[in-house]
Amino acid sequence: MSGRRHRRHPPPEFHLGRANVTGSVHRLRNRSPLRRPTRLRPDRGRARGPPRHAAQVRGVRRAHPGRDGRRNLQHADPEVPQARLLRDEDQGVLRAARRAQGTAGRQGQRHPRVLHRQRAARAAGDAGVVDLITLLGGGIGAARLWCGIAEIAEEPLTFVVNTGDDLWLHGLRICPDLDTVLYALSGRQDTERGWGMADETFRCMSELGGLGEQTWFQLGDRDLATHLLRTGMLKSGRTLSEATSRLAAGMGVRHRVLPMTDAEVTTFVRVATGETMHYQEFLVPRGARDTVEAANYRGIADARPAAGVLEAIERSRLVILGPSNPVASVGPVLALPGVRDALRTTAAQVIAVTPAVSGVPITDPGEAGRARSRAALLAQRGLRHSAAGVASMYRDICDLFVVDEADAGETVEITAMGIRTATMPTLVNTPQDGVSLARQVLEISADAGALAVT
Repeated sequence: MSGRRHRRHPPPEFHLGRANVTGSVHRLRNRSPLRRPTRLRPDRGRARGPPRHAAQVRGVRRAHPGRDGRRNLQHADPEVPQARLLRDEDQGVLRAARRAQGTAGRQGQRHPRVLHRQRAARAAGDAGVVDLITLLGGGIGAARLWCGIAEIAEEPLTFVVNTGDDLWLHGLRICPDLDTVLYALSGRQDTERGWGMADETFRCMSELGGLGEQTWFQLGDRDLATHLLRTGMLKSGRTLSEATSRLAAGMGVRHRVLPMTDAEVTTFVRVATGETMHYQEFLVPRGARDTVEAANYRGIADARPAAGVLEAIERSRLVILGPSNPVASVGPVLALPGVRDALRTTAAQVIAVTPAVSGVPITDPGEAGRARSRAALLAQRGLRHSAAGVASMYRDICDLFVVDEADAGETVEITAMGIRTATMPTLVNTPQDGVSLARQVLEISADAGALAVT
């Protein structure tokens, strides 16, 4: 049997004695939840409205009273009745009591995996949880959501960032995804383009072009300071993690940003013409217009997760994947030895946000290129460029998959994979959109039993 392993709970008589079962169930149903809440900044508090019970989840489809009233949570099993997610052993007592009273239990459903995670979460808490939220992936889409989460969550965040896009140009180590995340979190990012720094100039690139050098990958003059510092540290024997920590501190980023590995791992693609090229060459000068026949992560077999990566996943209360290209930005991270296993067994709730929105036309040229890249890489794996296609890559690690409201019809296919779904607006065009999406993702995770948002 694939997927996560679950422990079966002993009957309530084992803990309480048969005479105490019914009364204990009543107390369990009515006591306050004990989960650690996600604290939102006072000036970024949640929208006004009636208080919400953090652990409440409803049956087939539940409409959430959020800011726009458009979020929905759907169970993997449409016959799951209205229930309250209690602490793990409490829910086991409740289920056993229902069986003792002649009420059918809920064995064999996907939902008990959340309860397994809650038990593990309490065990992790006893050991000292180091991170409340870990975010995994990279790229422009992820940075937009992650900035929103950093804006409203007071807890420490850990960002595990893809380095499969990294390349050497003009003698410098370039880390596109790491730099995008650092610039976004520090407020330096050019939000119009989604990459590079704001108020950037490209005089150095112009001079290099005049000297006959390739300039297809544009490096801004301000941007060069990042690459110079990083490359200097690497050549002096420091690790990529150390260089990233130094850059984050210098930029005033208050959260922990980790490269997925300190080793060099590079994504290469082979296209229909027979050429093999770096992923960035496929994406930027060629516009992701080639048919991809193969994609591989060179160096992945000998690479190991950077220090702190596995610990962050194992001891977090919530892990969020993306929204990122599932092959180019999330795939290299998941391919690292131990990462996928850590996501299968972590106590954290694992939520993935779709980068693919089929129901909305794409007008921005940059986003159109990124969509072509996702489509080409998914097609090479025999998958559609859709929310369901992306979800299928995470079916063994994902508890909840966020689908754009325009693609709500795909939730049926995703829930058939054994993954619960939530629908909401996922397109982020402004910083305010990022905060709104972040709030909804955190709130939906609370409803799913991971966190209590107050």
